[in-house]
Amino acid sequence: MPQRTIIVGIGNIYLETNYLGLITNHSQVLQIGKEYRAPKWETRLGGSVVNFVVQAKRLGTEVGLIGKVGNDDAGHKLLSLLLDTKISSNLIKVANDQETQTSVDTGLVFEDGDNIQVVAGNANQTLTIKDVDLNNPFFNTVKAVYLGGFLKQTGLYKDYPMLLEKFMNMGIRIFLDHGRIPVDIKQEQMQSLQASMKFVEGYFPNKDELTGITGEQDLTKALNKALQMGPKFVAVKLGQKGCRIKATNEDIEILSYPVKAISTVGAGDAFNAGFITQYLSGKALSTSGKFANATAAIRVSENKNPTHSEVIRYLSK
Repeated sequence: MPQRTIIVGIGNIYLETNYLGLITNHSQVLQIGKEYRAPKWETRLGGSVVNFVVQAKRLGTEVGLIGKVGNDDAGHKLLSLLLDTKISSNLIKVANDQETQTSVDTGLVFEDGDNIQVVAGNANQTLTIKDVDLNNPFFNTVKAVYLGGFLKQTGLYKDYPMLLEKFMNMGIRIFLDHGRIPVDIKQEQMQSLQASMKFVEGYFPNKDELTGITGEQDLTKALNKALQMGPKFVAVKLGQKGCRIKATNEDIEILSYPVKAISTVGAGDAFNAGFITQYLSGKALSTSGKFANATAAIRVSENKNPTHSEVIRYLSK
């Protein structure tokens, strides 16, 4: 009997190593030939969709993950880490060729919490619609699908409108955070993204991503234009300023919680997980937004994924 999966994430997955608190005398310019030291490092699951499902799991929601890894040491380690977090790997496709390498990510996290990411490997780019098994028993209990890193999935993005329509016809609710819009984005990528928006219930960009997809620099105009593309609501992340949530009849601004950042890695994904898990449980947009802000605040200030009870305690301070 499969476990009851509530949210399935689709996106890029990485075996990630982060160097924390990189000592650079407060410079964010690294010089060739220099050696830099970090007092701590970690190996963990990486990628925006992985960050999301890990946080959603910590908040008490059963999750699944769709992605692709190579049949290599990094892929085996990644699957082992998924097992440790009790996130199902049944929906992960393991490549059967030697040319596909598990995608890896190295993060250089500066003293102020900002970071530089270096990625390698091609497994994420080879994920296609053929790797998404809609007949898997896990979909029997799925309420929602979360899409992360949409534009980086070069083997899948063209088929997203068709895939999302299938999800919608299965009664599955769809939430989207497409991630950064590359400066060299192709017209067909943008068209596929915009065509997918009509199937989305909740859209979770940051300000740069929102203005990138809408072409509007004014935040209010950008929110209104995004809503016209089809989502029921847009929750735009504004960093230290908190978030703004816009729906047809609601416009809500929620201030962030002032914290000292240890690492900003996964902050937006933690926000999304906090928001969506609350929203799926029937909470209002404003309540979901406050919970999401608190989840993200704990993530950046303590470099950990909080549990539901930890977020509730944080909100009660």
